[in-house]
Amino acid sequence: MKKRILFIIILVFILFASKSLNKPFTLDEIININIVANISKGSGPVGYWSEDLTFVLPTEHTTLTFYLLSIGYSIFNNKEIGTRMIPMIFCVGTIILVYLISKQIFRRKKNMKKIALLSSLLFALSPLVIQVSTLITTDMILLFFTMLFIYVFITRY
Repeated sequence: MKKRILFIIILVFILFASKSLNKPFTLDEIININIVANISKGSGPVGYWSEDLTFVLPTEHTTLTFYLLSIGYSIFNNKEIGTRMIPMIFCVGTIILVYLISKQIFRRKKNMKKIALLSSLLFALSPLVIQVSTLITTDMILLFFTMLFIYVFITRY
């Protein structure tokens, strides 16, 4: 029963977030989609950074996230909507991790599953999470890996 509720929470999140898949790009997204497009073309993680069209290696973000974003860009035939779906997929994973971490933290409480469901619901329906989950940035991917580390740390130690 609780897994069904978590599944419904994820579906509601996807419903709200999918409405933002076709929104206009922000400045960071334009730079990031340029880097992702260069990776898909085989020229590596470089992008245009200034008006004189100089190539730079984006050192302020992890390169792994650009390669992960380029998977969606390549699968959807160089469409930006596919690139926007990658952070959304990682956000779904983060919702599941919020549930699992909450269950682990409140494991001694008798209503731990309700607390975990409420935690994942509040996270999934947060307007900031919904907005960031469809941005072509590294935020949601890095949040997923951070939550994964926390979950592994809590369960192992």
